Amino acid sequence: MSLTIAEFYKKTKDKLNRKKNGQDFRVGSIFPIKNNKQELNNNGILVLFLSTSCLLCLDILSMIKEIKDDLGDKDLILFIKGGKNELRSLDENIFASISNYYLIKDTRKYNVKLLPYFFYLSNAGIILSKGTINRHEEIKNINFSRL
Repeated sequence: MSLTIAEFYKKTKDKLNRKKNGQDFRVGSIFPIKNNKQELNNNGILVLFLSTSCLLCLDILSMIKEIKDDLGDKDLILFIKGGKNELRSLDENIFASISNYYLIKDTRKYNVKLLPYFFYLSNAGIILSKGTINRHEEIKNINFSRL
């Protein structure tokens, strides 16, 4: 069964409010996804938090097509800290294969303090693993077998 990000978000939006009350996004909890009509598949979701002012993040962004290809049938969602003007300065081909990306002003509401950062989610949006990454090659080492 496939569900849209909008349906997924509707099921989980109250989880973000819990963060405001002091809860963080622990492994086993549900991660809130912004509203979107893109279809999610049933093979897992990799969520990356990146910034246009972070050199490691820019390195990962430059490899995003290869990262997406390596993920195969898993979904990729990007949360990018930065402004529209900063994104325009990046190569537009970076985003050609990525339909799910969002500009954000603050990563703290997701309890992300260091960038680049990832969450690996089950198809139901449950956090299976999370952490910082230092190189795009480390994404291949994320344990994707926990679905």
